[in-house]
Amino acid sequence: MSRRGRRASLPQTVHHRPDVLDGGGLVVEHRDSRDGSVRSYDFSALPVTEAMQRSLAVLFSARCRPQRWESVETSTNIWEMLRVFAGWLAALPESPHDVDAITTGVWNAWKLSRTTRVGGYHQVTRVGALLIDDPRVVGEVAEAMGKRIPKPRAQETSYTNAEFDQIKTAARRVFRSALLRIEHNARHLEQWRAGAFTEGGRDWLIGEALDCRGVGASSTRGSGCI
Repeated sequence: MSRRGRRASLPQTVHHRPDVLDGGGLVVEHRDSRDGSVRSYDFSALPVTEAMQRSLAVLFSARCRPQRWESVETSTNIWEMLRVFAGWLAALPESPHDVDAITTGVWNAWKLSRTTRVGGYHQVTRVGALLIDDPRVVGEVAEAMGKRIPKPRAQETSYTNAEFDQIKTAARRVFRSALLRIEHNARHLEQWRAGAFTEGGRDWLIGEALDCRGVGASSTRGSGCI
């Protein structure tokens, strides 16, 4: 309505939300719904076939919307996982030419190569959740991608016998050096307290410093240290 109560005229063109996938189908833009920042992802940079690039771009762009991924931080994390996945596919003797060519064997091999680490666990589960949105992914492959896998626990690494021997040797060396230094300082302090050094000389000053630091028994010479 206008300020005088008349209905305002409608715009001549229909408004659409800006597309997240460019006309070429290989660059996806994601706008952060919180701060409005925009980040672009160029799928032509992935080392896979153009068909695979386009399929991944379509799946990715479908999630770059406020109802799915609100922040560019999320899309960036998934993009990095897709880069790892694409690199892994490219290294295969026979790399799948498109998403629907990913077999159960290929997927299980990817899973086995990743799930020994927490980071790999996220790569498998999140890449799988993205790929399974493709309507061509069906049957056993879809089941394999959607199958829950246990999250690996952090493992404590034990030292080998050789490594442990090296640690003990280094510790003994440090302890021995410290012990010798303490014994030497204690003898020096004893001599200082016995008046073995000329006052004002280097050895006398060292003895006074040791006495001030409280090495050995308390001083009986009244050095004046506070």
